[in-house]
Amino acid sequence: PKSVAAAEPVKESSEINLETGVSVRNKVNETIELASTEVNSADVNLVNLENCRVYVIGSPSTIHITQVRNCRIMAGPVSSSVFIEGCKDSTLVLSSQQLRIHDAVSTDFLIH
Repeated sequence: PKSVAAAEPVKESSEINLETGVSVRNKVNETIELASTEVNSADVNLVNLENCRVYVIGSPSTIHITQVRNCRIMAGPVSSSVFIEGCKDSTLVLSSQQLRIHDAVSTDFLIH
């Protein structure tokens, strides 16, 4: 059986206004689908995911991918940047204006 997780709205910070953000955090063995109604023009944060499939359907402004292991992430088009930090044993299929990668190990990138 396939498990589909819902996104959690990002809580507003006193330093940064994340009012238009969507965050998926601390998930294991899940299929996560983010619809265009959730992500269009939003900042998307994917944090601490393991053995997950993530489908970002729509056009977010940015995507931050942090600490993902053995995941498949498909997203795009992203209107500005995708930031990646701490990615291991994963496959990322992305379309964006800019891609910044820090600390990726054994990861495949399919970029448009």
